[in-house]
Amino acid sequence: MSGFFEQGLEFEKHGDYDSALKLYKLAADQGDSNAQWRLGAIYYTGKGVPKNETEGLQWVKLAANNGKAEAQFFFASCLLQGKGIAKSTGEAVKWCELAANQGYDKAIQCLDEIKYVYICEKIGYGSICSSNDINVLETMAIRGTLGAEGLLANARLNRARSLAKAGELHSMLESVSYYEALIQSNPQYKFIVGQELAEIYYNIAKVFDANGTSPIDYYIKADEYGYTKAKFDIAMAYYNEESVVKDYSKAIYYFKKCTELGVEEGKSHYYLGNCFYWGLGVPVDFEIAKKHYINAYEYGFNCSYSIEVTKAKTGETYKNHSMKEYAEAIKKRNLSEEKRSQQIIDDLSNDFECTWNMLQKTSRKALATAMDTYVYIYSKGPHIYGNYDFSASIAEMCKALEIELVYYLYSGYIKYLEDKNISPDSFEGKRTFLKKISATNYAYAKPDDISNVTLGAIDVTIGAGKKGSTLVDESMIEYLDFIFKDDAFTTENRRQEISKYILDLSNTVFDIKENYRNHAIHSRSMKCDMAEICGDRIIKVQKLLFGFLSKLK
Repeated sequence: MSGFFEQGLEFEKHGDYDSALKLYKLAADQGDSNAQWRLGAIYYTGKGVPKNETEGLQWVKLAANNGKAEAQFFFASCLLQGKGIAKSTGEAVKWCELAANQGYDKAIQCLDEIKYVYICEKIGYGSICSSNDINVLETMAIRGTLGAEGLLANARLNRARSLAKAGELHSMLESVSYYEALIQSNPQYKFIVGQELAEIYYNIAKVFDANGTSPIDYYIKADEYGYTKAKFDIAMAYYNEESVVKDYSKAIYYFKKCTELGVEEGKSHYYLGNCFYWGLGVPVDFEIAKKHYINAYEYGFNCSYSIEVTKAKTGETYKNHSMKEYAEAIKKRNLSEEKRSQQIIDDLSNDFECTWNMLQKTSRKALATAMDTYVYIYSKGPHIYGNYDFSASIAEMCKALEIELVYYLYSGYIKYLEDKNISPDSFEGKRTFLKKISATNYAYAKPDDISNVTLGAIDVTIGAGKKGSTLVDESMIEYLDFIFKDDAFTTENRRQEISKYILDLSNTVFDIKENYRNHAIHSRSMKCDMAEICGDRIIKVQKLLFGFLSKLK
């Protein structure tokens, strides 16, 4: 505080404003914010001098800029009322906040009210309130300020909807907090926004699911708000072998609810069939499993092989006996171990014809090893093969299938996209798996590397996104059109036939993965009371490979 300012104060106390102003100006010119503030107040109010609001506000603003809290609050008040300056509530908030931050009591007391006025203006213009704005409205509503509660509800709803549209995980999570706060304070809004909130919960769950984070809580929330489709996702979360919340009893409950409500009936019946077939959460019951598989098939879920196998378990005729007949024929020849292994390789080569050499080396080895193991165990007689665990053989067969599909439907496709300069960003939603593993440069996977794509990911890789879909990405169809033989399809609409073929392949792969591969690799015993059933599962993989490879150039 300068000596000029102190002297000026003395003159002002005695009513000598002329002398006071001269001294205040000397101090103000030296940057004294106190003197600048007094000059502003005197000119603005006309106390002892001719009133001059314009000059007064110039000195007030200068003092405010130099950090004088009292001047900052005064300037905010002028802006709020439009006295001597154009009205601007937004600017008033800014200057009042500066004063409040310095601990100026009047600014602290009035800040929320000024913000409230500003928010009311913004809402009137239809803008979206910020989180800070909503905090102010919450404070005013608690104080009982007239109209604050209604404005708060409207602000929460608009911000929640705005955040939900952004589609990012963090924005959806924030959106949920505003929806929930809205419903908690205004229960009637549950009817209005319940469906919106349910979809957001569901979308959040899908993001968590894709990121490998347990989504179950969000699926349950979506279901609670009436998003019936979430029931199937809840069931799958409890059903999945590697799920942190695995609970087959709960999975069965939700699958049954799905069949009752018409939600994914085919899939729900299929998984119920699996539960009764393998004894997951319920006692093994092949009759009930068969009924569910048949229902699944009738709802369009292609699980014909599961039906055949279950019929065999219930004593009905099993139509495929090729594996058993082959094993009998080899047994009768009484070959040495070395010659038996070579004979199996020769027979596989003949069965696959020209496609045998199209297989990767590791695929050929896996097929031959699994077949050799089956024939060897079968030759020991029913007291041995009837109790033998064929898990390892089935896992080997599935590995052979994985290797080939990775090579053609992943590695080859990635190379094709790279050559065609097709960005992974062009794939939305259903292709997040492909985007995740390929990145922006389409890192080319080695043919024998099956770490990125498994049987369970084939439907996503081709673009279907889920079993039962009727869509395949156009780029995948173009790629298949390129790698399939010209005479592989005889219909006039080749592209449509390719799409149907690859979807059928995906469905069959899915069936193999669910019924055989998953149980085999998770050490669930694959004992078969009829060894030929287990063997024909292996044959099924071979036939699938043969049919696929025979269409390739």
